[in-house]
Amino acid sequence: MWLILIILGISISACGSSVKKLDILTTPVEKVPLQLPPITELNLDSVEWILVTENNIEEVFKELEKKKSDPVVFGVSDAGYESLSLNLAKIRQLVEQQKAIIIAYQQYYVNQNENIDKSHQEHKNKKKEIENSQKNSTSDWWEVWK
Repeated sequence: MWLILIILGISISACGSSVKKLDILTTPVEKVPLQLPPITELNLDSVEWILVTENNIEEVFKELEKKKSDPVVFGVSDAGYESLSLNLAKIRQLVEQQKAIIIAYQQYYVNQNENIDKSHQEHKNKKKEIENSQKNSTSDWWEVWK
């Protein structure tokens, strides 16, 4: 019986102990700089197009010989030329999409930096506010005992 009372007494006294203050410290997230390589400007070489038909083929070869070029002609049918034009348009469209993606990433990064800066400032303000309230509460406590 006494044993039960002793255990009960110890248990009750353990519940009455003071709670220790828990300090939570946070550290702001550091910004990682966005490092995109500079975009190289596309400088294409000019291409000379010669329209060769069965009516002007001899003139074209004579003109090539005058320019000291090899008398070789790479030909594309009208359907092939149309496919070539469509392929170039698809490449142009893909490049524009990639530009839009890069711009979106840059805007996202800028917005993230602004949000991180704002969060850092709020953190600093909150920390100062807590420090001031702790100073005030400590000084108020001492005022009671004077």
